[in-house]
Amino acid sequence: MRGAPAIQPRHETLNEMLAAAAQTDVSLFFVDRKEQDLQVPMARIRNQALSIGADLQSRGVRKGDRVALVLPTCPEFVQCFF
Repeated sequence: MRGAPAIQPRHETLNEMLAAAAQTDVSLFFVDRKEQDLQVPMARIRNQALSIGADLQSRGVRKGDRVALVLPTCPEFVQCFF
């Protein structure tokens, strides 16, 4: 069976994609417990992701190690994911 040709991604890695998104005015929107919108710019998500990554490395987590994410759908989950 043949399908459509594969789409070529613009970025080779998620890190490259996040860095590119951080250079734009794109934001993600979350709804908090009070049902109010919370806008989080991709630049803030990237900065927090880099900080979380550095903290994990300082705690001995290395490339290839597994880390569990146990968080609700929230900005912190997205930051930890990246």
